[in-house]
Amino acid sequence: MIRTAFIFDDATSRPAQRRVLLHMDAFEREGIDVYPMVLPAGLFSRRKMFKDLEGFDIAVLQRRLIQPWEFRTLRAKTRILGYDFDDALIYGDSAARAFRSLSRTMKFRTILRGVDFATAGNAYLRDLTGLPPEKVFVVPTAVDTKRYAPAAKAAGGPVRIGWVGSRSALPCLEAAMGAIERVAATRPTVELAVVADAFPAPRPFMKAIQRKDSTEPADVASFDIGVMPLPDNPWTRGKCGFRLLLYGACGVASVASPVGANRDILVDGETGFFASNEDEWTARLTALVDDGSLRRRLGQAARRRVEEAYSPDIVVRRWSEVLKSVFERLRGRA
Repeated sequence: MIRTAFIFDDATSRPAQRRVLLHMDAFEREGIDVYPMVLPAGLFSRRKMFKDLEGFDIAVLQRRLIQPWEFRTLRAKTRILGYDFDDALIYGDSAARAFRSLSRTMKFRTILRGVDFATAGNAYLRDLTGLPPEKVFVVPTAVDTKRYAPAAKAAGGPVRIGWVGSRSALPCLEAAMGAIERVAATRPTVELAVVADAFPAPRPFMKAIQRKDSTEPADVASFDIGVMPLPDNPWTRGKCGFRLLLYGACGVASVASPVGANRDILVDGETGFFASNEDEWTARLTALVDDGSLRRRLGQAARRRVEEAYSPDIVVRRWSEVLKSVFERLRGRA
């Protein structure tokens, strides 16, 4: 077993859960003994934790952009050190604002110069590292295909267009709202379900559903059509398409912007449709609203795609390949 410490900012955060913590059993089956560690707040506590890392084969810092002097201490205490990230961290954390931060960039570059390898959530993020191919690997985010699964839909109900997300991503949904309003104006059976912790301005056709971990799988499975609009900027190109994965796992056909990992996840015309402007969004949504058999066919294909490329066993197998190859290459180093 390769003893691997994953260092998280917060073990309850969604990135930590999605990338590693929900898949501990799968890691063990692959021969990777994972130890989750939370980065403490105090300087003394952090130094003690860094000291504890001396007993591990590999340590992976997940997402956190620590100070350069602190990174040097971490580097000195680890045999093999990796960095895992699933967002374009050098940019402001907003879909509407994509300005590069000098402070973030400095920390990001310091970390990448010092680690032995990096794992990125998609190809765009991989290219941001500037590392040679033998030091950087794409490892997508997995979706729990047991929790998120297709569900039977009641006959005769509204055709539900759905979006799931957080308040910070609401501007993305607003970008497609004009098209959704146009469709709803001519198709009175249409309902927009927004599963979130905050909501856009009320519309007659909109249903607000409070986002809860316990009910999210059933809420997403209730969608007939999933939407993932994104503006095209340096921040959004780094997004890993998790909404599309949720929709696909639940057997829901999607309409999405051809931005970032969306291009890798969605197969246009097979698991959903791409749309780049309001007219395209209106046309794609209308086609899916009007044709239930098309929705079902695309949704079934989307489920198969998630099972084949983004299920926990598949993604953890990729993690295993990366960690084992790095360990074999560097295990003899002091």
